[in-house]
Amino acid sequence: MTKFNVRKYKDDGEMLVDGSDFLGNNGQVISIRNIRNSSAVYFKAFITAFNDTFSPNYTPTEVFGRTDPIYQYKNTTRAITLAWKIPAASESEAFENLDKVQKFLRMLYPSYTDANSALTLSEAPLVRIKVMNLMQKIQSNSQANNVGSGTKAFNEYLTTNNSSKGLLGVITNCNVNYNLEGPDGVFEKGFNSGGDLGPRTTILPKLIDINISFSPLHEQTLGYGDGASISGFPYGVSTGNDTLFEEGEIPPKKQVPKMESQTFTDDQLRAQARNPTFANRGKSLADLIALKKTLEEKRRTAASAQQKKDKAQAAARRAYRKIGSRRGLNDKDREKLDAVVEAFRDNLEPQEELQNLEDLLG
Repeated sequence: MTKFNVRKYKDDGEMLVDGSDFLGNNGQVISIRNIRNSSAVYFKAFITAFNDTFSPNYTPTEVFGRTDPIYQYKNTTRAITLAWKIPAASESEAFENLDKVQKFLRMLYPSYTDANSALTLSEAPLVRIKVMNLMQKIQSNSQANNVGSGTKAFNEYLTTNNSSKGLLGVITNCNVNYNLEGPDGVFEKGFNSGGDLGPRTTILPKLIDINISFSPLHEQTLGYGDGASISGFPYGVSTGNDTLFEEGEIPPKKQVPKMESQTFTDDQLRAQARNPTFANRGKSLADLIALKKTLEEKRRTAASAQQKKDKAQAAARRAYRKIGSRRGLNDKDREKLDAVVEAFRDNLEPQEELQNLEDLLG
């Protein structure tokens, strides 16, 4: 990292001293690294806003008989808002700040196979941002679990200003305010290389505000599993004790939910209809989804059967009226007609009787 020095490009005398140089040179910086060419730019950490937002996303599924929907987990997204000021104590520092800002802004654009034609993208504008210990690349789960505990963990909780240790991600929005109308004003640069006073058309802002929105791309699996946990996420703190149970409390046994599909009997379905809250109590998500699927299948089957039954009964009525209008039926035909009438009265499926009617009608 290049050292901060307010007299780097113009010596304004020994009396000009900026205490922020000391803090910046000792690691209190914001570093932004371009992963395509490993170039980096460093700003003094005059941070005005740092918001770290975590958003678990779920898909709600409404189930018959439940007051609350079932939430199916999708993912957890993270968004960071970072804002900082870039003040200048001298013309030299204002000149250097403007150079750093333009280097940073160039990182927001992609790489092309042929920059002259700009037809084929070769690399996306990914960056690493490191803000001391608040934004950094964390260790793997296995390494994070090996950090010491107690006083040792506290003493070893240190970070560097190495930009390669920054958090990988994409900048989705960037706003730069040069405060030209503010009370700080600008430096008017009017001297050329010969020391002559020329046209004062070049200005150097005394204060620049930058506000970015950053979406991290985590390089390790975030979650819990057998033998691994995210104890060092997201700020690298690990005390060696991840338990959240009170002293003396016995943690519950690990339970693995049943995910296989199930079918339900008619008695279980009737119990669900009578008391859905009680019937659903203690059921896993897979059980409830299978229950909903079974109910929908039975509803479709019942509706289809009822439709066929209605058509058969309508056909039986037409056949009955048609046959009944005929006279001179023999005893055998009368028996068949009586059988159809009896089946119709019992609300049965008269497919076989309808076939007999069709034979009678010829």
